[in-house]
Amino acid sequence: MILVIIILLIYLLRAMLSGIKNNKKYNLKYIKPQTRLSFYYKSIINSWVTTIICLVIIFIIDKNNLINTFTFNMSFNINIILKVIIIIISMIIILIYLKQIYSLATNEEYRLFTWQSLDKNNNGILDEVAGNMLIPRSVKEKKIFPFVAFSAGFCEEFLTRFIFFYILTYLFPHINLLILPIITGVIFGLAHSYQGSKGIIKTGVVGIILGFIYLAYSSIIPGIIIHFLIDFMVNFIYPNKKEDVY
Repeated sequence: MILVIIILLIYLLRAMLSGIKNNKKYNLKYIKPQTRLSFYYKSIINSWVTTIICLVIIFIIDKNNLINTFTFNMSFNINIILKVIIIIISMIIILIYLKQIYSLATNEEYRLFTWQSLDKNNNGILDEVAGNMLIPRSVKEKKIFPFVAFSAGFCEEFLTRFIFFYILTYLFPHINLLILPIITGVIFGLAHSYQGSKGIIKTGVVGIILGFIYLAYSSIIPGIIIHFLIDFMVNFIYPNKKEDVY
């Protein structure tokens, strides 16, 4: 358990420090395609290396708990009414993102409208760093990005939901379960420091919501699905342009 805690602390500290560095590095109006691809590859590798190490350790020390988190058998006892409300909300979130992805993928005018409303250079609300680093432009970037989205969905839910919940309940057996999503949400936000202060707040809120979804379902599977859909939607935001085929 101590080894898992050390690995996660190193992972979190590294994510925060590299995030601050990347926030300055990518705070530019133009990012070379290869730079963005490099960021994608590094994100995928770093996420899976940490996840696989923790998976192996947890499998060795507590195989049953690991299996339970993927089979809806975690023993979280929360109010049934709260549980039902959270499950309904999660279903609505999934439907909203599926519809949004479909609309962006099939309607070029809607995609252009969405991009213009987000693009900071067009007085939109998109943070420059997040827009430059995350949103794929070229055909190659859009082919790679689904792997980025899945890696983020699986690895971040496993690390920040299952592992941190596991550690906190181990260290503090009598902790109020409803506090756990807030704590892990803050950790989740800090791990996204490369997106700047606004990004930390936004991802922190998302992290808190995903934490409550984990409690309601007693599994990280729904959180992985929602997390993947949120990130995967980004693949359809940037309008298709002939000059971006590289």
